[in-house]
Amino acid sequence: MPKKIFAALCGIMLLGCAAQPILIADKNNGIDNFSMPDGAWQGTLHWRGTKADDSHFRTDGRPFEGDIIVMVTSCKSEKKFWIKGDDGIFHAKIVKYENNSYFGNHLIYYQNHSDGIENPPEWVETQSILLMEIDQKTLRAQWSRSVSNPQLPPGDKERDFFLSGIGTLERISDLCPADKLPNMQYHGS
Repeated sequence: MPKKIFAALCGIMLLGCAAQPILIADKNNGIDNFSMPDGAWQGTLHWRGTKADDSHFRTDGRPFEGDIIVMVTSCKSEKKFWIKGDDGIFHAKIVKYENNSYFGNHLIYYQNHSDGIENPPEWVETQSILLMEIDQKTLRAQWSRSVSNPQLPPGDKERDFFLSGIGTLERISDLCPADKLPNMQYHGS
C-alpha cells in the first residue's frame, strides 16, 4: 500500500510541475515566455554618463547627460538595437548581437573594439539594452554603454566612461525583417 501512495504522490507532483508553465504564461497576459515578438519598437531614453574620475560633466563643463532615440528590432531569433544619429538615420553596428529572453524580459548586447592588432586595443566598447514587455505594444528599456581606452594611462579622465539610460519604447511595426524599415543603416566601428 505505501508504494501505491508514493507512486500516486509522485504522479501528482509531476503533473503539478508540468502545469506550472501554463499557469505562469496565463499570468503573463499571454506574452510568449521565451521569445520576443517580431517587429520594431521606438522611443526616447534619457541617459546620464560617468567619466573615469567619477565626474558627470563633459570637458566643456556641461552635464554628461542627454536624450537618445532608440529603435529595437526583432525578427525570428535576430534582435538588434539602433540609435538615431544627428543625420536622422538609425544606426546599428556591424557586429554579432547576442540576446537572451525569459518571460517577457529580453537582453540584447554586443562588444566591439578598435580595428588593428594593438595589444591592448585602442578602445573596447560594450552596449546592452534590457527590455521588459509591459503589454503587446510597450517595452520599458534600460540601455547601457561602456567604453574603455586601455592605451591611456590610469587616472586619465578619458580612460573609460559609462552611459546609462531609461525610457519607454512603443511598437511601430510588425514587419519581419524589421531592418527593412526606412532610415536605417549598418556601419562599422
